[in-house]
Amino acid sequence: MLDIALGAFVIGAMVGAVLAIRHLGRKPVPVWGALLPGVFVVTGLALLITLFFQGYAEFYLILALLLFSLAALDGFTLLFAYHLRGEPLPVVLIVIHIVLALAALVGTGLWGSVLAHA
Repeated sequence: MLDIALGAFVIGAMVGAVLAIRHLGRKPVPVWGALLPGVFVVTGLALLITLFFQGYAEFYLILALLLFSLAALDGFTLLFAYHLRGEPLPVVLIVIHIVLALAALVGTGLWGSVLAHA
């Protein structure tokens, strides 16, 4: 299940990177495109939450859940407060979103590494 979650997060990150590049290149991003990474990340997050409730409450999993949740809140802010209103997305919020999501992805990978060596 962790492998599927990591795969979903990586796909979401790759799609998000394409969106960030398009945005920074001042190319329009359609609403469906802005929602696409979230579909993958929500899938991965649901799988991590399932693992948490199955008893895998280690530090890196909790850290990843916290960071992904913060990244999701930032993503909702970007989508609902700016993108859907047609306002320009603040680069600072995009950078925060990227940093939180990548840190969560690293935390998930570290947790998987700890599990693999246990």
